[in-house]
Amino acid sequence: MKDLSFLGVDISKDSITVYDGKKLYTFPNERYLKKFKERIFKRLNKEKTVMIYEPTGPYSSFLEEFAAIEQIKVVAINPRKTPYLLEVMSHRAKTDNSDAKALYEYAKLIDKKDIRTIDLDGDLEELSFLLSEYRFIKKQRVNFINHLESVKHNPKSDKEGKDHIENMVLQMNERLKSIEKKIKKLIEKKEKIKETVKKIESIKGIGFLTAVNLFLFFEKKQVKNRKEAAALIGLDPIIYESGKKKINKRISKQGDAYIRNLIYMAGMCAIRTNSKIKEFFERLVSNGKKKKVALVACMRKLLIMALAQYKSAYF
Repeated sequence: MKDLSFLGVDISKDSITVYDGKKLYTFPNERYLKKFKERIFKRLNKEKTVMIYEPTGPYSSFLEEFAAIEQIKVVAINPRKTPYLLEVMSHRAKTDNSDAKALYEYAKLIDKKDIRTIDLDGDLEELSFLLSEYRFIKKQRVNFINHLESVKHNPKSDKEGKDHIENMVLQMNERLKSIEKKIKKLIEKKEKIKETVKKIESIKGIGFLTAVNLFLFFEKKQVKNRKEAAALIGLDPIIYESGKKKINKRISKQGDAYIRNLIYMAGMCAIRTNSKIKEFFERLVSNGKKKKVALVACMRKLLIMALAQYKSAYF
């Protein structure tokens, strides 16, 4: 590890802040990171450089693309860890500069197996974008439908406004259908992806789009095992203890809330349609577990089953 040079990189919507152990730099968060390349990258040995960053959804896309093109090694750390790093370093304020320094210090804790190169797959990136758009439109559609219901029950409502909202909902429905068709067409192009999604979908309770989301989640996060999978969507347990006092454990609810919600809906479906999950759920309840606790256990079991199907197709 001594032969490697680390950079702590904090990413925000408009800029990236880089700390090299001596100096802080700020650059625009733009495609190909031209300013970063001009000022820092040219003087680095890219074979020995490792960038430590937090994946921040769409805002980290330019950095990941740049790392893939230039074949720079990276370490992606869970955003949950940074506040604890700041606390250990006695930083009371959370700023881009302090985050970049904390990420740089994290180099002392990483293992070589955490260091990787990013291989961007154009089809996977397109699939990710389509799923993101589908998720956004579906969320907006719920808001429009709820508003439409309130308009229908308001005697002072405007007919023109009601018609406009109804047309918007119809347009959203058409767009959602179009996106789903594009997703299916994209998956048909790659036999391996198609096979993996089918394997995940074969688990009763998990539908097609949930299977696609889980496949992309496992693929992009490079999920290693069941424990990591549960932690990444916030199904990992948290236990509070102090002396003889032990507070009941609960799930962390950290990580990808969208995937957690999909698994929740799949779990609700599975306890009715999947004989194995139904039997597991009923056994837990009969042994005194609360239904909510039993449902979380079923969610975790479904996630583990999906991960096993993903692993069996890819390894």
